[in-house]
Amino acid sequence: MDKKKKRTIIILSTLAVIVLSGIIFYTSYHKWNEATCETPKTCSICKKTDGEPLGHKWVKATCETPKTCSVCKKTEGEPLGHKWEEATCKTPRTCSVCKKTEGKPLGHEVSKWTTIKESTCSKDGLKEGTCSRCKETVSESLDKVAHTTGDWEVKTNCVISAQAVVTPGEEVQKCKSCGKELNSREYTIELTTSQRNAILKAYERVNSWHCGRDYLINELLVSDDGYPIEDATFAVDHMNVDWKEEAVKYAKENGRGESKNKLTEEMLYYGFNQEQIDKALVAVGY
Repeated sequence: MDKKKKRTIIILSTLAVIVLSGIIFYTSYHKWNEATCETPKTCSICKKTDGEPLGHKWVKATCETPKTCSVCKKTEGEPLGHKWEEATCKTPRTCSVCKKTEGKPLGHEVSKWTTIKESTCSKDGLKEGTCSRCKETVSESLDKVAHTTGDWEVKTNCVISAQAVVTPGEEVQKCKSCGKELNSREYTIELTTSQRNAILKAYERVNSWHCGRDYLINELLVSDDGYPIEDATFAVDHMNVDWKEEAVKYAKENGRGESKNKLTEEMLYYGFNQEQIDKALVAVGY
């Protein structure tokens, strides 16, 4: 065999091997796409398939959605549709299958109400009636009525110092029915000459005597100093004085050597009440 023929045979053989290898490679290698609900595992190159489709996993139709595959979301048919029950006094329109609601309850219809409890300015009242639609007995509250405003009255007295300087007090208006405070305001007073002098004298007297309220008014300011009872009372009731402390001062200054009964008798005479006396007795050791 000549060289030329031999070389031709070698080249053809090589080409045959290459083609055969390609065919073998092509037929033995696949690029698979996974199976779906409707298609089996499939080679994207040669379209060869393997196995069966997965099949749909159906979820039953509901009132608002058709039969649906939970995997690929494919649907079949139509939604079932709602089965509506009409609204009542207490419930809105409602589907008997899925319980979805639309709108609002109708509400009761009462044509005639009976008052069970009258309203006041501090408490709601109560009324009852029968619903013409469902025949149920219905109760509703009645709004409170307005407060009845009373006159201005003193809540905190003005306080007058030993120098006759007035610190304003407070006045309030209360409801005549329930007593609730509705309005408040500051108030002050203009002293007359007699009131001013009574104030000055009252402080002077109490600092000397350490007596009780009634004795200061009646015995000292009225009987001894000649002030009208109105001005004397006004002056004493507007002083910045703690009568319990005055009782303690009296007991400490005048109780030495006195029995409990004697000291009590004296303090009653000088205008102290029992509560003030009791504190004073404790303060001096009784």
